[in-house]
Amino acid sequence: MRILMTCLHYPPDIGGTEAAARVLAQALVATGHDVTVVTGASIAHRSRSTEDGVVVHRFPLPTGRGSGARYVAQAAAAALGAGRHDVVHAHMASAPAVAAVVVGTLWRTPVVVKPSSGAGASGGNLADVLERRGGRWRVALLRRLVGSFVAV
Repeated sequence: MRILMTCLHYPPDIGGTEAAARVLAQALVATGHDVTVVTGASIAHRSRSTEDGVVVHRFPLPTGRGSGARYVAQAAAAALGAGRHDVVHAHMASAPAVAAVVVGTLWRTPVVVKPSSGAGASGGNLADVLERRGGRWRVALLRRLVGSFVAV
């Protein structure tokens, strides 16, 4: 199976989401799947590398106003350039999930979203998305277009 993952960051940038994405990607490769990750990074230009069998496409991570929309456009472009995959898996229910929905819709493939957390007083990643401008609309869109959510 060809699996495409979208992440805001991917190792060597390390946090809980990044570590989980790497462990899952490497485990899927170890079981015989082809895994591609598209991710933002603190770099000046696009890059492509293979790390522990995982193909990683990096692009400059947008910052400032409108960064989410620019992330979605860049992640979708990188994903579409990587060729059709059988499933799209987003690590976070924010911009990576929107990019996954765009790509999954174009490819007519299933989309899986793993919100980064459900912990804390704020309610985690989905609660944060709900509080943003257009957040309720975005979560409603995800509920309609995402095939599966992974509970954290």
